[in-house]
Amino acid sequence: MMNTRVVGGMEYGATRRPHLEVVPDRPEAQVRDIFSAPSAVRRRQVLRQEDPAMHRRPVCASARHRQAPVTVSLAPVRADVLKRVVMGVVVALVLALVGIGAGILAQPAAYAGETRVHSVAAGESLWSLAAGVTSDRPLEDIVVDIESLNNLDGALTVGQKVVLPVR
Repeated sequence: MMNTRVVGGMEYGATRRPHLEVVPDRPEAQVRDIFSAPSAVRRRQVLRQEDPAMHRRPVCASARHRQAPVTVSLAPVRADVLKRVVMGVVVALVLALVGIGAGILAQPAAYAGETRVHSVAAGESLWSLAAGVTSDRPLEDIVVDIESLNNLDGALTVGQKVVLPVR
């Protein structure tokens, strides 16, 4: 024999699962139809039924709401803009000249000491020639001196005459 209970017009039978139980009717509970739940389809249907003029915005304001055009003199604004442009160009030129001057000052001075002439042998490079110079200066400075004395870009050929600093 099966226990049945009628809830909201529907008949529910006793279940064989012990963890499920029938909830008793309570007077404060309201049962609503599923079709009253919000959905995008019903929202679109309601919007279609409304007057379309309610959703339009005016393309342009009517003549009575338009404001008179405001005239502004641009002469002071243009003079200010011109001053700023000229000052920007002057500042850029000054910075360029400072950079060029700093670059010139950062160059090492040309070697003005004693020199000797050397014939390049097979396997010699600028660095090996600079290492053969007895000096307390850094090796990089001696390489720069050899390049500047001979107008070299780094490539040496066998038999080439090279001017080397003595110290």
